[in-house]
Amino acid sequence: MKHFYIVVISLCLVTGAMAQWIPQNSNTTHILRSVYFIDENTGYAVGDSGTILKTTNGGTDWVLQNSGITSDLYSVHFPEPSTGYIVTIDGKILSSNNGGSSWTIQYSADSSSLKSVFFTNADTGYAAGSKYSPIYTGFILRTTNGGIQWSEIYIDSIVNYHLNSIFFPDANNGFAVGTQIYPDGSYRGNILRTQDNGNNWTRQDVNNTHIKLYSVYFINKDTGYVAGQGFGASILKTNDGGINWTSQYSTFLHFTSVFFNDALTGFVVGQDGRILKTDDGGNSWPFLVSGITYILYSVHFPSTNIGYIVGENGTILKTINGGVGINDLLHTANPLTIYPNPVTDKITLETSSIGILSILNPCGQQLLQQRITEPKTTININTLPNGVYMIKLISENMVHVGKIVKN
Repeated sequence: MKHFYIVVISLCLVTGAMAQWIPQNSNTTHILRSVYFIDENTGYAVGDSGTILKTTNGGTDWVLQNSGITSDLYSVHFPEPSTGYIVTIDGKILSSNNGGSSWTIQYSADSSSLKSVFFTNADTGYAAGSKYSPIYTGFILRTTNGGIQWSEIYIDSIVNYHLNSIFFPDANNGFAVGTQIYPDGSYRGNILRTQDNGNNWTRQDVNNTHIKLYSVYFINKDTGYVAGQGFGASILKTNDGGINWTSQYSTFLHFTSVFFNDALTGFVVGQDGRILKTDDGGNSWPFLVSGITYILYSVHFPSTNIGYIVGENGTILKTINGGVGINDLLHTANPLTIYPNPVTDKITLETSSIGILSILNPCGQQLLQQRITEPKTTININTLPNGVYMIKLISENMVHVGKIVKN
């Protein structure tokens, strides 16, 4: 058993020395704009020129499916294993009732564009985008019978306004985000909320006039995140259902997709192959190593550790350890003071920061977590097997790392 454990650790160390996002062979160079997995093995990626890909073995093989159209596909969602929906840049909604083997056009509207689709159950779904009537403005569609009929439930009065993402944390509460572009080229982000199944929508103030919003994700009806591009705010968070929004991350790089596994763990992807991860509900967003520089458009996790990202040039990335490995941790430049090292049962940590400390194995899996509130803290690790471990402390403005050997 001891030798087996050493072999496992060695393999994890080799993997950890490389990027923790593994490229998958998509067999296409088309831009992939959306990814959605039903479970850890079965998933879909859609993109430009009518591209639909499906995997049934966790991304080892991706098979091209016949969409029947050449439109650019922007969003895919499967409310049930066999039933899925896709929206297109030219206002079409496709549906499949056989796991993607065939797709039919359910809805088509001239002079409109659809960017996002989301279902709260097998029957009720929403699609968001923009409509030309007679100038472009945001609009939302709804079906209550599994896509047999789609009805316009919201048309905004704002001109030159485009909705990019829609999400419902439950059947009644939903959010849609987008961007209004002014004649002088400036822009403003807008957030819409419904609390009655989409019958009524109200606009929320993000307190930032210079921001484009591309993606929205809510953990529950109160706590949610939006991601985009803007001066002073690229990731925003609310804890009160959108009444107040606070900036969590600021860069002029644009972020295209946000996804959360749970209340603490979330991911944002976007320009230049950027992947950000938070382990503390958005208080800090350290970069992960993607290994590429293409724009990434969509991120989705079917389980805690297994996740997928898609983007330009047919890019599909996969992680099996929550995206974080030794390589990512060592890229931070703030070491921790830890002793003794090597250690047998207890370590002492000295730091001037207050935050959340995690102990991870070489594969990046979290084994222990503890809040640090004092300059010196002693931690008992006698239950951990002998081996090499990474120590990560996430404070308000910094990520600190260290490595220990337990004998």
